[in-house]
This record gives sequence, structure tokens and C-alpha cells, in this order.
Amino acid sequence: MIMKKLYKKIIVDIGLILITMITSYIYLIISKHSM
Repeated sequence: MIMKKLYKKIIVDIGLILITMITSYIYLIISKHSM
């Protein structure tokens, strides 16, 4: 039971990191095109 909760937390953490990376990457591309 505890392992399942921990597993879920890890997936959420990885998901948040991925979303942050993708968002910043897109932001960089957009700012480069604007120049």
C-alpha cells in the first residue's frame, strides 16, 4: 500500500519535471523566433 503511494508520487514528480522542461524549451524556441 505504501509502495503504491510512493510510486504514484514519483510518477507525478517526473511528470511535473517533464512539463516544466517542455514548457521552458517551447518558451526558448518562441523567444528565439521573435528576435
